[in-house]
Amino acid sequence: MKIAVFNEHLSTAGGGEKHMGSIVEYLLDKGHSVDLISGNNIDPVLLTRLKLKIETCRFINMNDLDVSLAEKSADYDFFINTTHLSSLRPKAKKNAILIFFPIKPSFPLLAKSRWFHNLIRLLSASSPIENTRGFYREEKVGTYFRRRFGSWTKKRFSFSIISNDTGKSVRVLVRTHSIRKEKLNSLISDIRVDGRPVGFEIKNNVILSFFVPGDGKKHQVEIRLRSVMRLGSGGREFGIFVTEISIFGQITTYLCSVLKRIFYRVLFYDYLTYYDLAMTVSEYSRFWLKRLWNFDSFVLYPLVEVEAFSSNSKKEKIIISCGRFFEGGHNKKHLFMIGVFKRMYDVGILNGWEYHLCGGSHPEKIHQDYLRKVKSESNGYPIYIHEDIDFDSLRNLYAKAKVFWHAAGYGESEDKSPEKFEHFGMTTVEAMSAGCIPLVIGKAGQREIVKDGVNGYLFESEDEMIRKMKKIVNISKSEIEFMSDRAKIDCKRFARDAFNNRMETILKSII
Repeated sequence: MKIAVFNEHLSTAGGGEKHMGSIVEYLLDKGHSVDLISGNNIDPVLLTRLKLKIETCRFINMNDLDVSLAEKSADYDFFINTTHLSSLRPKAKKNAILIFFPIKPSFPLLAKSRWFHNLIRLLSASSPIENTRGFYREEKVGTYFRRRFGSWTKKRFSFSIISNDTGKSVRVLVRTHSIRKEKLNSLISDIRVDGRPVGFEIKNNVILSFFVPGDGKKHQVEIRLRSVMRLGSGGREFGIFVTEISIFGQITTYLCSVLKRIFYRVLFYDYLTYYDLAMTVSEYSRFWLKRLWNFDSFVLYPLVEVEAFSSNSKKEKIIISCGRFFEGGHNKKHLFMIGVFKRMYDVGILNGWEYHLCGGSHPEKIHQDYLRKVKSESNGYPIYIHEDIDFDSLRNLYAKAKVFWHAAGYGESEDKSPEKFEHFGMTTVEAMSAGCIPLVIGKAGQREIVKDGVNGYLFESEDEMIRKMKKIVNISKSEIEFMSDRAKIDCKRFARDAFNNRMETILKSII
């Protein structure tokens, strides 16, 4: 079976990337042909850091495709979208989407309305524009009221139009957004329809071509540019930024273009109807997908290589946290946990203890500033920051550590901002597999892993976190060992065998 797995932002070593890679590993192991499609070239170091054995799949950069990804997906028997917050509409024989946490719609009632989904899909299906080639993925330029949605083109780009008006003049309108210094009329070389040059005119940022179609409904329109611009040395070629393509005078095209300009924020509300199956990473995400979109899903817990972790016979006075260092989103609340450690250390509760924070980093300035602040807040205390730590070093730290802390979502509201909490908690499972006692926030996906007082502890306030950490510090060695052993046992439900069984069930249900 020919399968494509899509992850647009495959550039960092996090839980989402590991989950995607585990799906690819399973499919390869079953003998399927797998293409891994991403928006960037995949760094081999990333695969090593994630301990993924997926070298036999074919790696494709979506920006190198001659057609849109939606059109490319039609080449596959099975298409799996694993991109966080993606609203791609694929066209494979069977399609599945992995949802870490669902998109929060601006208009919840419309998001849950089946008639609205059907209306959008009907408008999309009736569009006379298809088979686009030479376009990069859709994106947004500008901010606030000046923002524009569209796609950059290559030096040559084309699309098919459907017209039933044989013998009558057809006018094709291509609306653009001015970003380049050159004027649009100096950039257009020629326009061809079915290989023949046709007349065109340019006014402001609009290209209007006109021709009399011959036999057949479908006609290929190709636009050639005189020049392109490059961003950076060796960067991609950028032609013009296209915001709309339509056939002048056709009511369906006109309606689609008007709706797109005015109601862009709701035109993706039908995207789930293009998928035969939705997979969520936890019951927490499943609950919110149902609540926000009235769409059910199959829970596919991430695979955690529990057998790869071991516990030292003598645990040390070490607390460990693991999570990427980034600002915004479901931030891992490193600063909050550092503050708790300093507070407890200053009053002598954690005398002789160390705190180690591990995780991947991001190159963007906002995230690097956040990482610098984390390091600055750690100065003067036995707090150690391990950015971009390799797997073996992390495993050794887990083996020595006695306690694991996790606080993503602390201080946030589950009702107002459910996306800011941990959707599952792979690092919690990893730590428990190594015999660490988890002390984690009692919210969202963490509740599906940790049972308070049984295999770890949950907290909801800073005072409760401190109180339960004092309890861990003071409980007997036998109690520590009992809870540690229970944590290791309970993690086996996220091991490879359980993951493979769930994947097998999914494939049987969809194919």
